[in-house]
Amino acid sequence: MKAIHTIFLIFTLFFLICKSSIAQIEPSTKAVTGFYIKSSNHFTNFHSFNEVLSENGYNTLENNLFSFSMGISNRKESSNNFGTATITYYETSSPTETTTQKTAELNIIELGLQMQRVLSNSKKWQIYPYLGFGLSLARLKMSKKIESLTFSESINEIHIIEKFEKMYMTPTPIVYSNFGLGLDRRIALKGHALYFGLNIGYKLTSKTNWGYPSAITVGFSGIEVSVTSRIEIDFSKPIF
Repeated sequence: MKAIHTIFLIFTLFFLICKSSIAQIEPSTKAVTGFYIKSSNHFTNFHSFNEVLSENGYNTLENNLFSFSMGISNRKESSNNFGTATITYYETSSPTETTTQKTAELNIIELGLQMQRVLSNSKKWQIYPYLGFGLSLARLKMSKKIESLTFSESINEIHIIEKFEKMYMTPTPIVYSNFGLGLDRRIALKGHALYFGLNIGYKLTSKTNWGYPSAITVGFSGIEVSVTSRIEIDFSKPIF
């Protein structure tokens, strides 16, 4: 029941923020919608959790998380300030070359909203602080190799178990907030607009214990550096 209440509260907040900052456009003001892509490096710290993995014979997870995001942007035609709604995928895993038979892999999927308030008046350069929040679901996959077989051996001895796997999921969504500064370069393309940017900021997240009250909690807080691109297409004009 607590998990249901948490999810309901988070989605309610998502709806309110989305309505006020992205979707709510004055009737007399034209909305400009774009496509948004972002790739990021997140520098977090799994030190305590990695100690547990190492003590139990697993490889440690890398503290550098790579993510890829896709979504939409929205702004009023009369303003450069814009909001984004994105879905993001993260992955970190043990090194592919390992001397241990045990491996750990972490996957994260995330939904987020973010507002960018443009401070500059330049038509080519946009400088802005940003503030966002969202929720994440994480999956931890633990594997132990039992037998090392070739493909021919595997299909011939199909009854042999080659690997044990166990999945650990976040019992409730991880909530996060991020903030920082961004710089975009605007390029005009026959009435359309293409933006390339760089964001540097910090991400603060809640933590998960994978459903085990006595377990060491894991969060993903840390510095994030992102490369972004955004395209706004005016469909009333020729694209090419």
